[in-house]
Amino acid sequence: MTDINVKGHQKHLQWRMNVLSLREIYGWSANKITTELWTSYKPNNISRSGLLSFVKRTIKRGTVQDRPRSGRPKSKRTLLNIAKARKRHLNVQNRGQRATAEKLNMSQPSVQYILKHDLKLKPYHKTRASRITKEHAESRLNSAKQLLKKYGRSRRSQFYQWDKMVITDFCGKIGVRQKHNSKNFVFYALDNKSIPSELFYAYEEKFEKGFMLWGGLTSRGLIPESPLFIDEFLNGYEWKKGEKKTINATRYIDLLEQVVPAMEQLFPDNDYIFQDDTSRIHRTPPVLKFVEENMPQRIDINDQAVKMDDVWPIENLWSIIRNDLSKYEFNSLHDVKQRIIDIWKNFCEEKCVKMIDSISKRLKAVVRKQGQRITKRDY
Repeated sequence: MTDINVKGHQKHLQWRMNVLSLREIYGWSANKITTELWTSYKPNNISRSGLLSFVKRTIKRGTVQDRPRSGRPKSKRTLLNIAKARKRHLNVQNRGQRATAEKLNMSQPSVQYILKHDLKLKPYHKTRASRITKEHAESRLNSAKQLLKKYGRSRRSQFYQWDKMVITDFCGKIGVRQKHNSKNFVFYALDNKSIPSELFYAYEEKFEKGFMLWGGLTSRGLIPESPLFIDEFLNGYEWKKGEKKTINATRYIDLLEQVVPAMEQLFPDNDYIFQDDTSRIHRTPPVLKFVEENMPQRIDINDQAVKMDDVWPIENLWSIIRNDLSKYEFNSLHDVKQRIIDIWKNFCEEKCVKMIDSISKRLKAVVRKQGQRITKRDY
């Protein structure tokens, strides 16, 4: 028997028939009928007093039919149209609401209401990521298993060591103007002729200047105290006129020399585990030798597969910084850097702990998905 507290004619019809039949055949009172239904059917999600109110209301009305409702009946949001809309939109790419409205002969707001309220669907955008081949997936799967075995599957593990990790990385180029997203720049006007040009256009420079930065994430906070801006770091070297300023193995070692004291300050017992990505520079013999001689431990380069950016949470740190920068307009790179420093210094340790704790969960998700890419809903 269905739950009688669920609205709807078909769901209540049998119950009303039972109530009126018992009343007509035996002449029972509302209390007697309620007791009989309660002991016989044991309905879910309704109290005995609620059932008694239902019985009294049914006896008073004397009919199994629904009470007439106010307003006109649904003409477009029918069960059939809702089912058609679900088939057209659920996990289907690039299916517009206007096209569905034309197909089902209804207005676009009706389609929007069906998707949002009747079907409770939410829109999602694709996430840009490099493609994972079969070889990449196998490598990621093996790497995830090896890392979980070495450093623990959860905090309950006997050899859990993820809280000792120093996760480091370079952040990609950041400029004065952040990436333009047309959906985030909305304004209203009577017509396009009345719109000021500074509102109408999102100006971009073809060859805009920018900078990269380097930093580390630990369960005890960010390192160093302020992020390393690579343009300023490289300005400390002598360059020939027109020479491109880049990071090589020697300069990367110089960078690490600057941040080793910050790691030792956060981990006074010198028991941290260093991690950097699979960049060719990071695997050169001089860099490997420096790390071996100056850091207590590191994640073995052979345990790290390529394309593990969805596993290391420092990528989320860069996203947090970029999302914050997108809320402001800056006049110079200096202003952008000052804002990044403010974000860096005010980044709470609790969030760092959660991000580091998520690594083992992400790795387990990689194993479950057989090495394929993961998203937040997977862990």
